[in-house]
Amino acid sequence: MWTRIKYFIQQYHPVVWWTVTATALTRLTQFMVMPFMALYMAAHTQASAGTIGLAIGMGAASSTAFGFLGGMLADKYGRKGMMVIALFFNALVMSGYANARTTWEFFVLSALNGLTRTLFNPASQAMLTDLSTVDQRKTVFAMRYWAINVGASVGPILGGYLGTVATGVTFYLAAGVSLLYALVTWIVFPESKPQPKASSQHQPFRFQSGLRLIFADRAFWIFMLGGLLVSIGYAQIDSTLPQFIARLVGSHAAVKMFAIVLTANAITVIFLQWPLMRLTNRLGTVRSMALGQFLFAIGFFLFGFSHNLATFIGAMLVITFGEIVEFPTSSQYMSILATESARGTYFGAYSLRQIGFLLGPWLGGLLLEMDGGKTLFTSIAILVALGIPMYTWSDTLRQKSRNRDTEANVQA
Repeated sequence: MWTRIKYFIQQYHPVVWWTVTATALTRLTQFMVMPFMALYMAAHTQASAGTIGLAIGMGAASSTAFGFLGGMLADKYGRKGMMVIALFFNALVMSGYANARTTWEFFVLSALNGLTRTLFNPASQAMLTDLSTVDQRKTVFAMRYWAINVGASVGPILGGYLGTVATGVTFYLAAGVSLLYALVTWIVFPESKPQPKASSQHQPFRFQSGLRLIFADRAFWIFMLGGLLVSIGYAQIDSTLPQFIARLVGSHAAVKMFAIVLTANAITVIFLQWPLMRLTNRLGTVRSMALGQFLFAIGFFLFGFSHNLATFIGAMLVITFGEIVEFPTSSQYMSILATESARGTYFGAYSLRQIGFLLGPWLGGLLLEMDGGKTLFTSIAILVALGIPMYTWSDTLRQKSRNRDTEANVQA
């Protein structure tokens, strides 16, 4: 058994294991503070509920707006430097939250927090792609996703226990972990940005060429649209789902029920991710993504007809199975789509799917007010299901493009 474990560990680059461990720790401390941000801001400012929501949304807005920038910087200047800079500024942002007492400070800090994610995530994902083989990438991104969920499941519990809302001391803990991660990255991590081959006529990466490459890649945009539809659906979990539950059982009972439903999601990911991955490995990348999208659609449809704790948990489990199958596989497919010289740009551009987390709550809120939960979640299920064929379409376009490039190289 130990021999098998040792062999499994040695298959992957040491940076992969550093990254998985650091991801679990940083997400643990991030989830100790971020779920309580609305309560923390309400306790330390006089801002209205709407203003608080807008301030928190600034993080997603800035992350989406500057997604291209972070990825292109990683391609031009390297992954390692961008990761260190992002982690350093994230530590400053976390320390800033601990001392923020005015509304405008929270707006600025939230926007900067989104910007640090924009700088870090594309660079980190590009580095994992650089340091792993094509066959390893699904497992690598699955380990990263699993580490995120470990942090997401434990962090809020510790945050509540340590009194994030009252004292804000956990913000300093999050800042310290980010600084430690930055130090480890600077000392231990290599620069993984692919170097030009000696025999190639290499042109240095330019922002204009990166943008042209992305905008001309139809396979990428079809794939991104499928991810956007999932984001619109997934955004309902934190926005309209608790409101729908409250309409059924009342606000007080809804808080407890919603917490249990979210806990079921986290526990399922932690314990069932690897068995489900083994079952779906034989499907291949594209069919796995399509299956995940199908499960998402079924789960959202079931939400509309749920009426008690058991049925809500059942619907959430279906969504969780879709999440386990689709999310890591999407990152793997992204690494296949991306050209070697523009991996950061591709991962950065894929952050545009986060627009769904801005549109989703607004669209879902309108549907909930207009005709209730059944109409809302049936509509969302149909919308998500529209993305199922997009993955096959994207892969067909990708293969056609690759064949054209191969023919052009042969003729040259």
